[in-house]
Amino acid sequence: MVKTRTVSPAHREQAIQVAVEELTGLALQERGLTVLLARQAPESLAGGPRERVEAHLRQSREHSRIFDERVQALKAHRGSGELLAAYVRSGLALVAAVGATVGQTATLPLARLRKGGPQERLLENAGVEGGVLANKLVILTAVAKAAELSGDEQTRAALVRVRDEATKTWEQLLAATPGLMDGLVTARAAAA
Repeated sequence: MVKTRTVSPAHREQAIQVAVEELTGLALQERGLTVLLARQAPESLAGGPRERVEAHLRQSREHSRIFDERVQALKAHRGSGELLAAYVRSGLALVAAVGATVGQTATLPLARLRKGGPQERLLENAGVEGGVLANKLVILTAVAKAAELSGDEQTRAALVRVRDEATKTWEQLLAATPGLMDGLVTARAAAA
């Protein structure tokens, strides 16, 4: 026999507020990721690598839309304090993604000096992309639980679907990483 946990109204309300905060932060993070992916796509090799990045870019835009929709559905529960907390706390992921992009731009001359060129940047971009994906997967898992506690089955189901899609993207990124390293080693060997 499965025991069902009873959730108090105060607990349910807190779960909704946490979900709104984290979904707002995830939407911000996705927007930052789209900046990185939009810059990375033209730099990627034509064919499979570029198609993977472009598919992730489309997915990221769609996930941002889903997060915004779920926040709007819960907006009756959103107060200015919760929204401010979401921008401050969860928005740090956006700052990290944009900061990594700025850092990569600043280190472009170093990548050329190290003779890694575009292949070096592709591997660095994949590292940033992976970091954002890992953070997204952790937060999605947590927010799905908050949605469950709030009784919002529609949000929980949407987040589980998004998490499954993000997991597949993570696996594709990991599968592509050895090829990126091979390209970097080949580029450096040719430049030596």
